[in-house]
Amino acid sequence: MSTSNQQCRIIALFNQAGGVAKSTLTQNLGYHLAKREHRVLLIDIDPQASLTKFMGLVPSQLQKTVADAIIDEQPLPIHEDIHGMDLVPANRVLSGAEMQLVSAAMRDFRLKEAVEFVLDEYDFILIDCPPSLGLLSYISLVAPHTFSYPWKLISKPLREQTNFYKLLPTLKIKLIAKSK
Repeated sequence: MSTSNQQCRIIALFNQAGGVAKSTLTQNLGYHLAKREHRVLLIDIDPQASLTKFMGLVPSQLQKTVADAIIDEQPLPIHEDIHGMDLVPANRVLSGAEMQLVSAAMRDFRLKEAVEFVLDEYDFILIDCPPSLGLLSYISLVAPHTFSYPWKLISKPLREQTNFYKLLPTLKIKLIAKSK
């Protein structure tokens, strides 16, 4: 159970550029929140599975991953108490998810709906997004209350940031329509 009376906060860590420390930031933020006695769930939705590897799991040996939740609408496969946090892992199976979800009903809300079943168990849910503007990133940005956009002070991420901000109005319209 959550350690406080506050509502669970869902935060997506997103940048369409790779190598800007999204997975590292997700793990470290989660770790420090857990050290402050918050219940933390980390969700790796990147087929590269960096967060899963950082947490000590071997992606190729996993029977269930976040892909099962978003493709087959199964419960989130939560690995409990890894460094004081819980983890929904990823592996390469997730790389085929975008193709499988192209014609799926309510695909934009698959992660959001999977997360809703565990909200009462956590103070924070941190989502490690893939480095793209594809469907996996999109569904990762529909689920959270807020997002963090880590970036390096070099020109490529600054240029790509513009593409991300163009996506925000579309996300807002979909969320408003879903809430009605």
